[in-house]
Amino acid sequence: MGVKLHHLVFLLACWVPSVAFPEGVICPPAPDQVVVNVSASLRFDVSVQAYVYAYAVKNEPSSVQAVETFAVDVASPVSRIAGPAGWRGRRMDTRPWVKWAALQVADPDHVTNDASVPPSTVQIKPGSTLAGFSFQSPKPPGLAAFHASGFVQFPRATGSTPAEAELRAEQLAERIERECPKLARPLIDQGVTGPTVGPVDATPIHIDLKPGEEPNAVNPRSQGVVPLAILGSATLDARAIDAGTIQLVPSGAAPRDAGRVEDVNGDGRPDLLLHFSTPAIGLRCGDTTVVLGARTRGGERLAGFDSVATPGCR
Repeated sequence: MGVKLHHLVFLLACWVPSVAFPEGVICPPAPDQVVVNVSASLRFDVSVQAYVYAYAVKNEPSSVQAVETFAVDVASPVSRIAGPAGWRGRRMDTRPWVKWAALQVADPDHVTNDASVPPSTVQIKPGSTLAGFSFQSPKPPGLAAFHASGFVQFPRATGSTPAEAELRAEQLAERIERECPKLARPLIDQGVTGPTVGPVDATPIHIDLKPGEEPNAVNPRSQGVVPLAILGSATLDARAIDAGTIQLVPSGAAPRDAGRVEDVNGDGRPDLLLHFSTPAIGLRCGDTTVVLGARTRGGERLAGFDSVATPGCR
């Protein structure tokens, strides 16, 4: 299959017919018939002085399409981009995203006389979850957006030979682009988006979920309150934090009050002890990380994280 046709096929591959035009031209819908939730986990790798971001993508049972692309907003630089088997990840040149695409197909060398491209064998089907999306960054965690798009087989362009089908596919793609203005947008912009965790331009800080306890166990079904401390350091005076800017990411949960300044960890420096409503934190079964964002009264952006376990889940 030629490079040009491959590009045009990729343009069409996420869509199904909806409205017919004369001579069979159709105006396809967007690849947004997916309901996606993303779980993020991270750790700091001391050996390379970088945060390791990892994601699991769940395509909910209510989705109509399988997920074929996934992306996360990032602050540069990023490195060591990895993906599940059959997925290819890269740093995009046109926008601040790391993007993965499901490329593996059952028989990449087979071209039919209808110029059809089969769905990837590794797409995330409705009701399933796929992990293994990851990268490294020296930037600390904060609120970011994820982007995902679905797949539906594109309209077939038939021909007596693969070459004739290829030509007709090109002509069909050109007419669809001309008569369907929304198709001028990049495919992934027509998918879905939502909140997640990603590297941001901020000053890293240390937080301690449930100070004095290890592991930091929180039952997502609890109706209680969870303590969390922002730890002061040689470079951070906890008293300088603007309490009104404190929130957990990506839920947006704010503390129940302005907090209390005290030395939580016994290092002689003032810390800020806060309390969060457990339901507001928005933990889901299997979450491993809690992320906090804030600003100082001088406007400096802060970001930190701590581990969490979620007992009581089935």
